[in-house]
Amino acid sequence: MIRSGNIVNRSNAVTQAKVLVGQKKSKSFKGSKKYIANLPQRLRLFFWFSVILLLLCFYVNLFAHQIDVQIDDSGMKIFKTFKKDRHYMDQSKFSMIYNYRSNFTRSIASDHITIATHMSASNSSASNSARFQRLLDLNSRWDGYISVAVYTKQNATVTNFIDPFIKSHASSFDGKVSFHLIIDKRSDKDKKYYPINVMRNIAMEQTETELVLNLDVDFIPSLHSHDRLKMHISHLKDKIWSIMVLPAFERKLSGNENWATITSSNLPATKKELLKRIGAGDDERFIPFHSKFFPAGHGPTEYARWYKASDPYHVGYQKDYEPYYVVRKSAELPPFWEHFTGFGKNKLSWVEEMYIAGYELFIVPDAFIIHINHSKKEIHRRLRKEMNIEYKHRFWPYLTRTYAKVSAKNKAIFKV
Repeated sequence: MIRSGNIVNRSNAVTQAKVLVGQKKSKSFKGSKKYIANLPQRLRLFFWFSVILLLLCFYVNLFAHQIDVQIDDSGMKIFKTFKKDRHYMDQSKFSMIYNYRSNFTRSIASDHITIATHMSASNSSASNSARFQRLLDLNSRWDGYISVAVYTKQNATVTNFIDPFIKSHASSFDGKVSFHLIIDKRSDKDKKYYPINVMRNIAMEQTETELVLNLDVDFIPSLHSHDRLKMHISHLKDKIWSIMVLPAFERKLSGNENWATITSSNLPATKKELLKRIGAGDDERFIPFHSKFFPAGHGPTEYARWYKASDPYHVGYQKDYEPYYVVRKSAELPPFWEHFTGFGKNKLSWVEEMYIAGYELFIVPDAFIIHINHSKKEIHRRLRKEMNIEYKHRFWPYLTRTYAKVSAKNKAIFKV
């Protein structure tokens, strides 16, 4: 009986303990509710609003960055389809007129290469004249098509300058050059910074061929570079994931020279001519592009190797490498990140994404481009704080969410 009584008493004790614990939990929960209930109404509203906002942000982030993994026919290369709309600015901030005064009466040769370039036009006839001359130089050296995005802050008056220019050169432009007017409707504060990647994307989107060379208008290609690029590209094993780089040089100004008066006739037309000018000890007007100002930008091209090369050669990516190259348009090709405006990160970021996406770099051995410098001294421009924030807090987070290949090694290369 005693044992039985003890068992009953211990059972009752356990039951009572459970009840007490339950009461404590209930009191704790009720206490929390009571605490919240006792908060001032504004604080309660703020609390619940914060909770809802956090949940909303979580789900938006979860679904916005969903990406599909696909495997190509060979089963070897894995790539991702990503949300390209992140690259673009609000298009309502610009008015576009595509194929302005362009005359394409003949069929497009699909195997050709199109240069996608851009320029600005204003009410200054002197400024327009210099930029138009660069386009004429480009046209004189290029046997493929050219797609030109023309930027202006004015709406009506700018056509007074563009129309006569197009008309006066119709014989060389017809069937070859297409113009696309981009009228900036942003605020005056934003208009201070040229939307360079908006221009590049539009020029590239309006090309009619698969192969595209995105080139700034003041870079002039060597003679017959179009056909040589076509030939070398046709021999590449991987037609999608290989890009063909053109070594870039600069033509420095000397004495009383003005960049507006230098034309393609003042530039070497072939590799043989260029090497002869570079080899002349007293002629330092032709040097690898930005070799003294920013050597990381084009140094990985390996110029000493190019001087002796007769076949394309592969180079690895290095931090801050930003060459100009021919690439094939495809679903995997990322557009330029349009939120970089003005100076800095605009082309470099495109090359970074291409590298992380898996593109391979090859150097063409018998073609090149030459930049005509604007002044005798290099201008050391500084990256705006806003562009640094854009790079670190928007562009790179996008890369890490989109590409599984963004490893710790890649992050170390870019020091992000």
